[in-house]
Amino acid sequence: MRILIKNINETPEQFQELHGKGLFLGGSEIATAAGLNKFSSPLQLFMRKSGRDTSVVDNWHTFLGIEMESVAAKCFVR
Repeated sequence: MRILIKNINETPEQFQELHGKGLFLGGSEIATAAGLNKFSSPLQLFMRKSGRDTSVVDNWHTFLGIEMESVAAKCFVR
């Protein structure tokens, strides 16, 4: 397994562009792919990553997740 962090300083728009294209899985998506996420299924993840589901979940939890991703990446790199 390879762990890739492209650039922890990229803008949110750059991150979303790469992340949304299905080029890699983020931390929360690993649990979903393994069937361990009670909020999303592997099929839903596949549909999002393949561009078949373009709906956006916008709530407090997704806001915090997006805000904390760069913090988690910086801690991991350190």
